Amino acid sequence: MGASTWHYFAPYDADPEASLQLLRSEVFARGDFRRGTGIDPQMAKRFAKAFQSGTDDDLDMFERELFTSLRDSVQTAPWYLRPFVKRALVKEILSAGDSPPDSGASIQSVVEMAGVRGTHSVLDIERVAAVRGFGVATRVPDRTLRHYFGHEFPTRVHVDGKAVEIADDLERWECLFFPVYPIDEGLDQPTEWAFIGVSGD
Repeated sequence: MGASTWHYFAPYDADPEASLQLLRSEVFARGDFRRGTGIDPQMAKRFAKAFQSGTDDDLDMFERELFTSLRDSVQTAPWYLRPFVKRALVKEILSAGDSPPDSGASIQSVVEMAGVRGTHSVLDIERVAAVRGFGVATRVPDRTLRHYFGHEFPTRVHVDGKAVEIADDLERWECLFFPVYPIDEGLDQPTEWAFIGVSGD
C-alpha cells in the first residue's frame, strides 16, 4: 500500500506537546485513521453508508476500490482460507465505518494493533522532540519556513498548498510542525499549529 502523507491543524498552545496530544485524541475519537486492514477510514465510512442505504452503484464502486486495496491481504492467505479472510475483512471495514473506535480501545492499543502498517495518521506520532526521528514531531526552523513559504508567517492556505512538498522531505514516521497565522504578515499571534507527516506502510 505504501506510506500516506497527511497534515492537520491543531489549536495553538504555547506547549506544542499539549496541542499534539489534543490532536491525537480528536483524530482517535473521530476514528479518522486506518485500522488493521489499512483501509482509508473515509472510504470505509462511505462503503458502510452505501451498504446501509442499499445503493447498488455506490456499493459496486466502493467494493472494487476496497477489494483492490485488500487484494494483498487476501492473496497472502492459504487458498482455502481466502473466503473467510475476505469476509472477516469486510466485517472489519463495515465496523470501521462507525467513526468512534471500540469503547475499550485506546490510542496505544490501536497503534499496537496496526503494527508496522501504521494508522496512516498523526496517531503514529507519539511526542514532540528536538531532533527529527521515528515517531516524533519536530519544529520547523524559521529559515526552513522561509524556504518553503518565502516568509515565517504561513496561513492555512499556504500550508494546504505546500503540505505535500514538505512531506516529500520526510522519512516515514516523521512529522514536522510549525505555527500558523491568520494573516501572512505576522502582525497577529499564531492561532494554530500545523502538523505534517508521513506514516504507514
